[in-house]
Amino acid sequence: MLLSLLASTSAIFAGLLLHALTSSALIIKIKIVFTVYIPILAI
Repeated sequence: MLLSLLASTSAIFAGLLLHALTSSALIIKIKIVFTVYIPILAI
């Protein structure tokens, strides 16, 4: 009982951590795209 609860909790935590990492990576990519393309468009 306790072991399965711990396993499910760690699985949820791992999923949240992975989601946070991927979303932050996506934000970084968007920032890079904006900082690269906006000056090119402004020229």
